[in-house]
Amino acid sequence: MLQSIEISSFCHATEDCSRVRASILNLIPPEIRGKIILIEEAVEGYYGNRIVVIKTQILEKCEEVLKYLLSTMSDTEKSLMKITLPLRFDPRTGRLILRISKQDAFLGNVKLLDSDDVVKITLHFKGVKNIEKISGYIDGLISPGQSSTSQA
Repeated sequence: MLQSIEISSFCHATEDCSRVRASILNLIPPEIRGKIILIEEAVEGYYGNRIVVIKTQILEKCEEVLKYLLSTMSDTEKSLMKITLPLRFDPRTGRLILRISKQDAFLGNVKLLDSDDVVKITLHFKGVKNIEKISGYIDGLISPGQSSTSQA
């Protein structure tokens, strides 16, 4: 069901890019972090300022990464994510987008934030266009064994 995960963030000229890299890696299970390749691309901002786009794509162990993210979220954040799922999921493309506070991720916390200073996580679901399926899938990862039997 979960096909791939893209994680990206901007490192502005006023930021330490090693901290932005750490924010991204903190969202990935420790046992997988060493296998992750971060790609950096320097671009020019609207006002001519230098911005480094730091990103990675995960094609294997995607469910482990999502489980890790969910396990590090507070109950409040999980509830907020569930309530806002229709705003975060695009049924045309099968993509679920989570924006995580870059500062909180650096500290090892997963906090949803819908502004600019974020780590963007794009979850690509194959063949899933239904928000109820995504919701049930996430419920199953949060509480294994409870939701998986109710899905048929």
